[in-house]
Amino acid sequence: MRKLTRRQVIRGGIGLAGSLLIGDAFFVEPRWIAVRRLTYRVKGLPEAFRGYRIGLFSDVHFPRDISKSHIQRACTMLMEQKPDLVVVTGDFVDGKTVSSVPSLRGLYDALDSAPDGVYGVLGNHDYWLDAEGTRKELANSTPIVLIDDTHVLIERDGEVFALGGIDDLWNGVIDVVTTFEGVAPDVPRILLSHNPDFAEDCRDKVRIDLQLSGHTHGGQLSAPWGWNPLVPSKYGDKFRYGFNRGRSHMCFTTAGICSLRHVRLFCRPEVVVLELVPSES
Repeated sequence: MRKLTRRQVIRGGIGLAGSLLIGDAFFVEPRWIAVRRLTYRVKGLPEAFRGYRIGLFSDVHFPRDISKSHIQRACTMLMEQKPDLVVVTGDFVDGKTVSSVPSLRGLYDALDSAPDGVYGVLGNHDYWLDAEGTRKELANSTPIVLIDDTHVLIERDGEVFALGGIDDLWNGVIDVVTTFEGVAPDVPRILLSHNPDFAEDCRDKVRIDLQLSGHTHGGQLSAPWGWNPLVPSKYGDKFRYGFNRGRSHMCFTTAGICSLRHVRLFCRPEVVVLELVPSES
């Protein structure tokens, strides 16, 4: 038997590793939904909300590069965590393969059991396809209530926090002052914004304890040493994923559940459960 040279062994190892990475990126990770459980401390959060769970997901992009079963599975996995409230931060639809808003009936039925409701805001792809059509379809076929440019008060044992939303940063008219108009200064506030860049762009002196966003897909393609070539943000990698402080306030960016072009690498699609606790300071 012919003995392999060191160079041949190295080449073979590189080829095998490359094949495994390609297989993972196209056939494993895009379908491998993660459940992330995180804790966030909120200043002035009433004790009644200690342990309050917010379920978050984003960037569905239906029907582009995603199946109904994938969306339904993500919703079921999230509800298995028993969130008190569910929020969806935009890009419900995508016009790459359709010219009108598709039917969303049946996709989000599992979310209907969230005790304090399901809320969301639109993203850039919703605008690029048909913002008004998306609003109507969400209202008619899903339990999701859009709160662009307004807020709702979430109540527990006589205490409240405010959940607000703003329009898409690239396409809408942003007015975060109007969003939280009438909310007392001592009431904690969580903001939904599809685009995480708003945490850096915001110039209004408005209390925001945490912004929840999507849009970046976590970069979709990542490497252990931090290389991320596809981050749609003017701030580079800053808001690609996770907790990051902007110029105005803290933001959490989720990796979303759709895998555009059916590819992900070291960046699984995800649903997130964010548990709130009062800050010690």
